[in-house]
This record gives sequence, structure tokens and C-alpha cells, in this order.
Amino acid sequence: MKHIIVVGDSFNDVNKKSETYPYYEFQKFDLNDLLTGGTLKLPTLISLDIFNQKLTQEITVHILGKGSAGNHYISEALFRKVNEIRSNYQDDEIFAIIQLTALFRNDVNMSKNITEINVEKYKYDYYDLGGNLDYKILKENYHRQLDNIENIDLFCKKNKVTPLIFFGWSTIFDSDTQTFNLNDRIEKIKKIVTFFPYDKNLDEMENYCAGYKFSKKIGDNINLYEVGPNYFGGMTDYIRAFVEIGERYIMSYDAHLTSKSNVIFYDKVIKPWLISKNLLVEKSLDDKILEKIKFIFDLEKLKYDVFYKSKIQDFPKIRELTRHLLSSNIFDLKVIEDNFKSFMIELENNYIYNKTI
Repeated sequence: MKHIIVVGDSFNDVNKKSETYPYYEFQKFDLNDLLTGGTLKLPTLISLDIFNQKLTQEITVHILGKGSAGNHYISEALFRKVNEIRSNYQDDEIFAIIQLTALFRNDVNMSKNITEINVEKYKYDYYDLGGNLDYKILKENYHRQLDNIENIDLFCKKNKVTPLIFFGWSTIFDSDTQTFNLNDRIEKIKKIVTFFPYDKNLDEMENYCAGYKFSKKIGDNINLYEVGPNYFGGMTDYIRAFVEIGERYIMSYDAHLTSKSNVIFYDKVIKPWLISKNLLVEKSLDDKILEKIKFIFDLEKLKYDVFYKSKIQDFPKIRELTRHLLSSNIFDLKVIEDNFKSFMIELENNYIYNKTI
């Protein structure tokens, strides 16, 4: 048996009841089953290819993504799962796809909203980003985060785990290496982590830990932001070269990647890596599956366009409506668009009413 562990933050949280991907869901190919994580994410795409290539008896996919997870939480989850596998299957092959997250995560309301994560236990991952962090704290955190990455690498080597390590988005910057005197350490990290360097470009997301941006407004309703060049790119930075503005993120105010963005990253980065490790072969999904994936792309684009101008930023309710429509076997995009527009009006009317009482 071969094992693929996928660990990360919300970028790879597929919200399943088990830590093992349930291949049987692909037999009926229900869209709500595919989208339990909100969008098509790497664990689902990997598992779908394994199912399509009839390898479910040979490969187990372990899904450890957790929304709001910090990097020490991520490494600990990886260590726990590898030790668990090794204790039962000493000679099995283990591969790990490790998506790292921000070096600094905001601890405001974290304990209240994410009860599964003990912020105190992972104190080097969570900070009050509304306050002023002094140089000493920042430098100490950088070194602890780099220690963690090196520990992941050493652990994988010791336990015969083949890893692919990358960030969800830019969280290390060229200026940081100078400011905190990290040059020697960064050179070592470059040999451990796969980075995706990028040039100056435009993006519609104002804030998602991508560094300092200069606002540029184009047209009446679209704000674009200039992103400076950086060597230490992640998933988000990689896909900007392939996905148009308005199709990269699930909402104009939410920097989680769309299914289209995830599929492109999977097709161009993850699947070739899996093929190089002899876990998969070059084989496309059948046309019926591709048609459903295309429908998901169109649905997410429609959702983005309809709610772009809305003052209401309530993605959970929008996602709940989407799941209801799909459960009711409503797949006509025009009907879905009408439901979205009516729902947007309802949300905004409630917002106005609540502000006046």
C-alpha cells in the first residue's frame, strides 16, 4: 500500500468526517460531496485521479487540512499521521503534500471561532496582528518558523517520507531576509521548499498576506492592486499567471482559491509530481466528469459576479444556498442566477433593516 498525506490549512480542508478520503463518493459523483470543502481542492482532485485510474486498492489519501491551521499545527498533524502509519505498516511507501501557511496568523477571535486549535499550544503561529510586533518578536518568529520547516524535512528523511512542500501564498519576502538577517537560513530553505517566483502583476485581492500593494482603481467598480515581484511565491502567486481576474478567488473579499485555480495548480504542479513518483500515469478524466468540473467553474464565476457588488460579505450563507440548490437538482445556471440575485436583495434588505433599528 502507498499513502499520500495532504496537510495544510483551509486551502486543503475538505471537511470530511474521516481522515481518509472516501473514494466511494465518486461512484455517484454528487456535486455537494465534491464541494464539502467549499471548492474542489487538492485532496479531492488527487483522490479523483486515483479513482479514475482504478488505484483505490493501492493508494490511500490521508486528508489533514484544517482551516486556520498554523505551520506548527500542520507539522504536528503530519508527524502524528506518519507515526500512525509506520506503527501499522512499517514498509509502506509514504508521500506527503505539505502546504504551509502564513508565518503570522491573526489570533483575534481564533480561540472562539476555531475551538479545535489550541492557540496557546501553537503560540509561535498566532499573533495579534492588530498590534505592533517589535523587531525582536518578528525575528524570533522567523527563526522558529524556519526551524519548523527544517524539522519537517529532517522528519521526512528519518521516516522515509517523500515530501512536496510549498506555501499557499507569499509569506516570506526578499526584504525580510535582509531585515532579519536570514540569508544563510533562506538558502537552506530554498532546497526544502518549492517556491514559485513571480514578477510584478495586478490582482483584485487587497489583503491576503501577499505583501505591500499599491491600489489602482480601474473603472467604476473594480479595484486592482499592484503586487511587487518576489521569489517566495506560493499557490496563489503561481495561478495568477494562468487565471483571469474575477476567476481566481471565491469572492472579491475572500482570498480562498476557486475550483478553477485549484485545478490548474493541480494539473501543472501536483499531478506531474505524482506521476514522477510513479503514483499516477498520464490519463485524463472522462468527458462526463470534465463536464461537471466545467459546471463548477461556471457556477463559481456566476456566484462571484452576482455578489461582487453586494455590501454583504456572508459567504457561509451563500454557500448554504448553493448547496440547497444543488441538492434540489437545480443545475440551470439562469435559474441559479435568479436565486442568487433574489438572495442578495434579501440579504441587503435585512442589512438595511438591522441598521435602522
